[in-house]
Amino acid sequence: MRISLAVLMFLGASACAGTNAGTQSARCASEAHRQMDFLVGAWDTAYARTPERPAGRDVYALSLDGCALMEHWTSPDGREIGMSVNAYDRSAGVWRYVFTDSVGAWTQMDGVWDGAVFRYEGEAADRSSGGLTRIRARMELAPMADGRVQQTYFTQSEAGDWAPRYQVVMTRRD
Repeated sequence: MRISLAVLMFLGASACAGTNAGTQSARCASEAHRQMDFLVGAWDTAYARTPERPAGRDVYALSLDGCALMEHWTSPDGREIGMSVNAYDRSAGVWRYVFTDSVGAWTQMDGVWDGAVFRYEGEAADRSSGGLTRIRARMELAPMADGRVQQTYFTQSEAGDWAPRYQVVMTRRD
């Protein structure tokens, strides 16, 4: 079963208004539900190849009694904002990820934790060509030994080949 973008964004907006952001429901207290808790907090994000070039700021918080992980992203110049919802789907054994931003781009992926890296795959609205084009995309989130997190985003060509689009490193602010 796919969780629609509209449903997740509604849940995200509702979660922001909720009063139980830091608590955990017994329904969402399993080890699998806690796999992404390492992201909770505030992060500065920079491009891996040019660390002096900021890629934005992220804040992650548990919401909906610990059943969802909300992300709030801001571009370096503050002109664009975005948010995502990550939720573990225990019936399918996968994480569901939905992101949207203030320019209308979106990403919807399913992912798994392999013990070292989160690996997601799905669809996104690519805006590199000036418009919004539907593409296949992958994302990897890899916690690093020093506490930072590396995020790599891949896109698929029309020929079916995968290539990295960008790689950023997240450094904890709090």
